Order: sequence, then C-alpha cells, then structure tokens
Amino acid sequence: MGGNGSGRRSRYGTKDTMERRQSLDINWLQREGNLEVNRRSSVRWSCDGKETGSITTISYDKSLVLEYRQRSGGGEWREVRNPVALAWTPCHYGGQRPWFICPDCGRRVGKLYSATRCFLCRHCCGLVYKSQREDVQDRLLRRIQRIRGKLGARSGWIFDLLPDKPKGMHNSTWFRLFQTKNQLMRR
Repeated sequence: MGGNGSGRRSRYGTKDTMERRQSLDINWLQREGNLEVNRRSSVRWSCDGKETGSITTISYDKSLVLEYRQRSGGGEWREVRNPVALAWTPCHYGGQRPWFICPDCGRRVGKLYSATRCFLCRHCCGLVYKSQREDVQDRLLRRIQRIRGKLGARSGWIFDLLPDKPKGMHNSTWFRLFQTKNQLMRR
C-alpha cells in the first residue's frame, strides 16, 4: 500500500511553466541592437515595478556572454559568466536571423530560460507552456475571453455586456463571433 506512483496526482502536473521563469529572447536582443559585435548592454526584469533580476550581455562575433550574480538557498552570491554560442540563418527575402545554441543540448532556440546554474532552453529546463496545464474548463474560458476581446470587450468578466460592434468589423464577422461566444458559454 502506498507504493511508487500511488496517491493523488496534481491537476497541474509537476513541471514548471515558461511564464514563471526569466527569459532572454534573441529577437528582442537583435531589435534593441544588443547583438552588434563588441556591444555591452544590460537586461533587467521587473515585477510590479520592483526589479527582480538583471544580466549583462557582451556580444562577440559568434557568441554572447551572459554575466550575472547568482545565489542558491540564501547562500553567498557568486559571479557567473555564461558563454552562449550564436547561429545565424538566412531569411527568404534577405538578411539573417539570429539563434541561441543551447549550452546544454546544442539545440537552436529563440529563447533561453533561467535555470539553477545557467540559462538553458525550455527542454533542458523541463518547462512547459502554461496552456499545457489547463483543463477543459480553463481552455473554454480562455477561448471565450479571446472572442470577447475581438468583439471589443475591455473587462475579463465574461458576463459583462459587450460594447457596440468595433469600427471596421463586418456585421457578418461580429455576428459569427457573437454566436460562437454564446454557444461556448452554454457548455
């Protein structure tokens, strides 16, 4: 009784979600000009106006060095220098697109997430999308809220009245979305 695997299973699984981790997006770094050779810049994360983390990036020809301070379990702070290789692929209409090469598995990825020792891809961190943990009711609610947003609703409460048809939207589109929302709410 009470052997391995027995007992109540969590409704939400055991893996952490990507939305709860600090991440570095290669496309954002490119847009901000942080991938120019020999460029030193900093990235800051905040929650409710309070800074929750920061990292310094140093860009080289085919790599990016991440410098930050880290501590685990309330211990001493330690300086971390984490080199990450970059790859560039040609785009169909010219130019090049940058990619991170995951330091752990070597995958070409667009985002790296904070892990216990360095920044890794979502697969190496064992992360899942928030939507992968939703049950049927959560998916239904998210779908209704998305349709309400298209119909011009500003509040998240699904029983609030809808405003008038948004300017520029065809009557047939508005009516189809309205009917779909009502059918979903009857489930």
